[in-house]
Amino acid sequence: MASRTGSPGSGPGAGLDVGEIVTAAVTGLAELGLVVLVLVLLGEVAAVHSSRPHQGLARSGWTVAGVAAGCLLLQGPVIAACTALTAATGFPSDAEVAGRGVTTLLMAVVVTGLLLRSRGSDRASAARRTSGYVLMGVILVKLCLYDLVVLHGVIRVVAFIGVGLLMLGLATVYSRSLRSMPHARPSGDEATRPQR
Repeated sequence: MASRTGSPGSGPGAGLDVGEIVTAAVTGLAELGLVVLVLVLLGEVAAVHSSRPHQGLARSGWTVAGVAAGCLLLQGPVIAACTALTAATGFPSDAEVAGRGVTTLLMAVVVTGLLLRSRGSDRASAARRTSGYVLMGVILVKLCLYDLVVLHGVIRVVAFIGVGLLMLGLATVYSRSLRSMPHARPSGDEATRPQR
């Protein structure tokens, strides 16, 4: 006898057994991985076929597209996984809300990874960094305007604190990398001192 997830029509996964929900989550993650892989491979092909100076920029554009697509497609499989967890263990009590909170956190982790790989002074790194900042801004807007209303209780607190900690960690790593990079321009006093 398979366990069912609530009464028919009571939310995502209603009337399905745990095996079907897990299959939906795994299938969704496989589809997500396939889309991201195709976009990254398209970036590699574009880099090979583009002119030499724009090779890294083409690859970076497709990498950012893969990250953005991954963030957009992440919610379905995560909610399905949370629904399966709820069906199997009874925790968390509201799988869809938990899935939305976990999705926001995972999106922030993915974009943080993109930004950490963007520490360089070349054009490709600058393009990835700028795109990463835009994506992180979109995540913050989603967190403040959508998740603040939809999420509740502990899930809301964990989402806000988690994204905040990721941003603090990212700022720390970025400031340390700026200190360790040699600067091309002289700083304050050296710039105004007359040359002899």
